[in-house]
This record gives sequence, C-alpha cells and structure tokens, in this order.
Amino acid sequence: MSQKSTVTEHCFAASSIHLEDVLEYIDQLHSAASEGDSLDFTGMNEAEVMNLLREIIYTAQESLVELEALRERKRRRRTKKQPMLRIVSKVERAG
Repeated sequence: MSQKSTVTEHCFAASSIHLEDVLEYIDQLHSAASEGDSLDFTGMNEAEVMNLLREIIYTAQESLVELEALRERKRRRRTKKQPMLRIVSKVERAG
C-alpha cells in the first residue's frame, strides 16, 4: 500500500468487486424475485434476502449522506472568503 492511499482505497484496488458489479447482481436478484426464484438465486430464504437488502439500502443511503457532506465541505473550501465588515459602538475617550 502506498503512503498516499487510504485503507479504503487500498481495499477497493485489491478487490475484484466493483460498484457496477453490485448493481448488476441486485438487478439479477430483482429479476429472480419477480419470477419467484429468489431462493434458487441467493440460497437464502425470503426473510434473509429482505433483511440483507434493507441493510444494503441503509448503507447506500448513509454513503450518499457522507458523499454529499464531503462535496459541501469541498465547495465551502473553494468559495473565497469575503472580508466581513463589523460595526462596533463608538468608544468615548476619557481625557
């Protein structure tokens, strides 16, 4: 692992699974489920498949939240900070 890559980046680089593969598998599962063959396709019962799909949905939603927050932080850093004019009350000098 190079010094400039994160653990996550290293895991993705070492993995043969890509996000497109996950989508393709879920699409195939959808086809199998619509035909009533999800048990044959996954080897899991209906409740297990549904629970796993809920976990996938939750994780995907949380990933979107994180990515959107990161995008917003980057956008804020790119936005040039304008000097702020502050109005203060006048102080009378004594003597």
